[in-house]
Amino acid sequence: MATIAMLEAIDRAIQAEEKACAFYSDASSRTKDAGGASMFRELAEFEAHHREHLTALKNSLSADRGWIVYEGRNLTKTPGSEASGRPAVGDHADALEALRLAIAAEERAVAEYTALSDAAGNDVGREAFRRLADEERMHRKLLDEQYLALANRGVWFWND
Repeated sequence: MATIAMLEAIDRAIQAEEKACAFYSDASSRTKDAGGASMFRELAEFEAHHREHLTALKNSLSADRGWIVYEGRNLTKTPGSEASGRPAVGDHADALEALRLAIAAEERAVAEYTALSDAAGNDVGREAFRRLADEERMHRKLLDEQYLALANRGVWFWND
């Protein structure tokens, strides 16, 4: 992929991360359950972290300094250890809709970062986009598990 096309793709990714961050921040403020709100806040911070890396990458590529390494990051909690959950507080319908929208957005992000990884003409770039895709897959898995727990058992498993 030519540098200009890659920079344009990175711009689109930055915009998508900004939208994701705003979405998760809004979902956090609307979620009545403290654990659910905490989960959405963490996802907002994750997307802000992605935006910061992509902005630094864009600046580096624009200045002909080349690709920068993305180390990645992990969730602060492991939802599997909290799978027993606790009864949800507040309106399930709104939370389920937010989770559905978030799952769809994470699927799009995985596809975009996978395509960028395939298009990157550099091993460091391929690895950075692969890690970003992996993190978005991790978000998708978390959101899927939370959706199922809330829809089927009426519980949040992310503790505040």
